[in-house]
Order: sequence, then structure tokens, then C-alpha cells
Amino acid sequence: MFHLHYFPKLQSQLTGGLLIVVSHLCYADTTLQTFENIEQYPSTEGNSLRLAKLKQGCKIEAQFYGELGRIKENYLFQQRQLNYVARYEYTYSDGGLSNLSDNQGKFKTQQKRIELDPEAAKTRADFQEYLSLFSRTALKKCH
Repeated sequence: MFHLHYFPKLQSQLTGGLLIVVSHLCYADTTLQTFENIEQYPSTEGNSLRLAKLKQGCKIEAQFYGELGRIKENYLFQQRQLNYVARYEYTYSDGGLSNLSDNQGKFKTQQKRIELDPEAAKTRADFQEYLSLFSRTALKKCH
């Protein structure tokens, strides 16, 4: 269930159109800057960080790839104020990437979404660390 307590302006709009609004907030974006395979975040199959402009505010999308799955974290913020964070854990079935010759690329992906507390110390520290990677020019477009 998607909790709206991090989007106070949307909290009172519990209508059928709400999912469309939230969908546009989370998915209609423009990439401002990206990084791939950053050494300080080692993972077996690589990583990427992307800063994207949303209709309101910005999003940092951090992805970490492994042989048996991947993790994606979305940090939604306005003017450096963290509003919402979710982690998506994807697990590859049938051998994952390590067994592509046997499964011929026909493996399923299972997804689990975990909402994180944007006020938690670890979450805030990760967010600040990711923010520091992006240029001032790109971050200015987030206001």
C-alpha cells in the first residue's frame, strides 16, 4: 500500500485519479545526470545512480545489480528535503544471470517494495551521500 503521509498535499485527495497523480510524480521524469559503476558502491554486476527532474521536485534512483537480483532505491525530494523513499528488491528465478545458457534468458523477476522512513538516520545519510555526487548545476534544476 502506498502511504501518502509524505505527500501532504495529496493526502486529502483519495479518489480514483490519485493513482494517476502519484504515478506521474514517480514516473514522468527527465534525466539530469547519471553515473555508472561508481567504485565506492561495489556490486557484482555494477551500479548506477540517476538524478531526474519530476513535475514537482526531483528523484535520485540508485540501482545495484547482482547475479541473482538487483536493488533499486528511489529518493523523492524537493529543495533537498527528502519526502519519500522506497526500496525495490528484485530476485531472479531459475538461476538468474549466472545461468543464462541454461534458462536462455527466460527467467522471471520477483519484486518486493519496502517503504523506508525518510527521517531514519541511515536513509538520510545515504541520501546526503548520493546528493554529493551530483553537480550543483544539475541539483539547481531540482528547485
